Amino acid sequence: MLAFSKGLRQAYRFQEKREWQFEALTQKRFDLEGRTVAIIGLGSIGLRVARLAKAFDMRVIGTINAPRKLAYVDKVYPSTKLNECLKQADFVVLSTPVTEKTFHLIGKTEFSLMKPTSYIINIGRGKLIDETALIKALLSKKIAGAALDVFESEPLPQDSPLWEMENVSITPHFSGMADNLWEKVAARFCENAIRFKVGKRLIGAVSLEKGY
Repeated sequence: MLAFSKGLRQAYRFQEKREWQFEALTQKRFDLEGRTVAIIGLGSIGLRVARLAKAFDMRVIGTINAPRKLAYVDKVYPSTKLNECLKQADFVVLSTPVTEKTFHLIGKTEFSLMKPTSYIINIGRGKLIDETALIKALLSKKIAGAALDVFESEPLPQDSPLWEMENVSITPHFSGMADNLWEKVAARFCENAIRFKVGKRLIGAVSLEKGY
């Protein structure tokens, strides 16, 4: 969101050329304060995004299967009210798992509901978005841009039009990586081993029935 609001992609390109382009970079820039971010999937990752968004005084809305009051979220919608969120959002962040119900959750119809000035950010799973519909939405300016860490096919094919789009940021499915990642994984494993031994509920247990 910061990269889009401050035009960092363009700034990096000017830096590579050693060009001081103040006027070019200050056009169409905007503040995150007061903007609305819709987080689709208010689980642990979605709530972390909500907390960070609130640090910039953004309005935070989102969806969850069982609506309830959540910290850092101004308005919580049931998952069935996805369209209501899309209509309001300046940024749409996808952080929900892929199931039979969420496959191609965002497609042609959903893009048509979004503001032409809005951006979509996918840190969930690639198959949440109909990639063909996304490309068409970007080319026709139905939305302003996209930040994608996950894709329907990975690695992203070299002939994908997404590679050459100025308003698209691409990263290789690494948004969860950090220098202390494996320390956290080991700590979680040890905690769950203790919980399993004493019969307590495991942290992060997967529901085979739900699919996540």
